[in-house]
Amino acid sequence: TLRRRAAVLAAWETITDVIADEGLASTHDVQTLIKSIFAHVRDARWRVKEVREAMETATSAASGRDAGFRSVFVAACGKAVEKGGFSEHECYVASRLMCAVMSAMTLESEDGLLAKSLETLARLRAKGAKAFSAKAF
Repeated sequence: TLRRRAAVLAAWETITDVIADEGLASTHDVQTLIKSIFAHVRDARWRVKEVREAMETATSAASGRDAGFRSVFVAACGKAVEKGGFSEHECYVASRLMCAVMSAMTLESEDGLLAKSLETLARLRAKGAKAFSAKAF
């Protein structure tokens, strides 16, 4: 419904504001945010462009502020792909999020994490081939 969509959009915008103002204070905050992101990817609300963009913005904000978020996100995404837990379209959305995370990485300090991210991105692309051919980043 429209009301629920507005509430979800407002929630992601609030998360982004909190991250920008306070960052992620603990490992628990990082894990909770990543669980929320993956739960959101799985429940199909990402199909609404505005909500997906708000989630991507929150992911970018967290990636820019916290290297711990980046490493946990990459590990969680890699594990999910390994288990085969994503549909083709979920792979597409997870790939967009991976790109948001990777944009905050630096080659000098995170070359191993960047390599793992690229490997996960390639596996997401292979799994979600139909979704990728139908959509553009």
